[in-house]
Amino acid sequence: MRGSSSVADQGDDAPTLWKGAQMRRLLVAAALSALVAMGSLPAGASDLEMPANTGTITLPGAGALLGPGGPRDLTVPLGDDPTGRVDAWIPQDPGTKRWITLDYGPYLIHPGSDLSRMDVEIVGADGYAVGFEPSVVGVDGEPLSSHVIHIHHAHWYWLDPERADYHKWIYGTGEERTQGSFWPRARQDPRFKDGLRYGVELKAGDRLGFLSMLHNKSAEPQTVYLRVRIEYVYGTNDSIQEAKKWDFHNLFPTLIGSTFNVPRTGGIYNFPVDATEKTIGPHTNYHNPVDGTKVVPGVGQVVKVPFSGTVVAAAGHMHPGGKEVVVSNLGRAGDPCPDDGDEFPGVTAVRSRNIPRGGVFGSEEFQMGVTQDGWRMYVRKGDRLVVNACTTPASTGFPTP
Repeated sequence: MRGSSSVADQGDDAPTLWKGAQMRRLLVAAALSALVAMGSLPAGASDLEMPANTGTITLPGAGALLGPGGPRDLTVPLGDDPTGRVDAWIPQDPGTKRWITLDYGPYLIHPGSDLSRMDVEIVGADGYAVGFEPSVVGVDGEPLSSHVIHIHHAHWYWLDPERADYHKWIYGTGEERTQGSFWPRARQDPRFKDGLRYGVELKAGDRLGFLSMLHNKSAEPQTVYLRVRIEYVYGTNDSIQEAKKWDFHNLFPTLIGSTFNVPRTGGIYNFPVDATEKTIGPHTNYHNPVDGTKVVPGVGQVVKVPFSGTVVAAAGHMHPGGKEVVVSNLGRAGDPCPDDGDEFPGVTAVRSRNIPRGGVFGSEEFQMGVTQDGWRMYVRKGDRLVVNACTTPASTGFPTP
């Protein structure tokens, strides 16, 4: 997933971490996605006014999702009427937990297509998203192999007019189609028996954007749907507490990643830690919604944590040829973490590995490792988290253009 994603909890303790890195033909993207549980997180964008009759939407800064050398901003066509999935959001009794199925499309994907699309979603019921499960299905509803349709990226955003970049990341995946649920992670906390739960709070009326790019790897046009199944607990925090005695900690989803050219080194290449100012070449620096991230040659993609918290889940995203996404903590500038002696700076906290089907490395049938349910990373305001991608240009033969 072009880097890593994480989820953090800014409650009484600290934050949570979720997702990872991507390689694309001649390009590799590494990303960290994280979820942080917070006492209160600003709502999405229920008062957003969509551009009238333009047929497109522009996300400032999101061009980094497409790779180096591209435009800074990303302008994409809007899908049809967002009320088309309204039935999936029918309100339920507070505390009801069920799976919502959202089908985006139909999309006619031609061979060689490289088009990003945006579908707009209107949340129909207050609640907490606690699990995500993406797939691509045909018109018959049957899942399609990644050998037929490749998910280059699929991201869910709040469309937030108060942000300069207009969008705030919630969840994303790529061809690894990472699935995840916060429920088993909450179970690992001793406070689960007292009602502790994790989730991403959504409010009725929030405007969401679903940004995707699908590649057709067959010789014929394919009509497909992107299907996102969301495990959803209905209700506000107060109404759920009254009905179930559950206390939801609202998570703070974060996506951090870089796309870069992969040199033919003859061995393992770790980016950016193996790069120098002279050799780093074209690359991107995507970070949402955390500001101030820098790609530092010889170190990594560095993000300064804006709050203290507990990262509860993390995962990486890569394309074939990528081996793993590594997240480490340098600590604060005046109070650094000790170096643990591996090839990455600071203390290594996450290794999200490429897990290929049948153990055949380089296959496009693979998953990216996700942190275990009981894993936690406690961070302090000012800590510097570092993301690096481990690639194998020798075995996959991706040259630098």
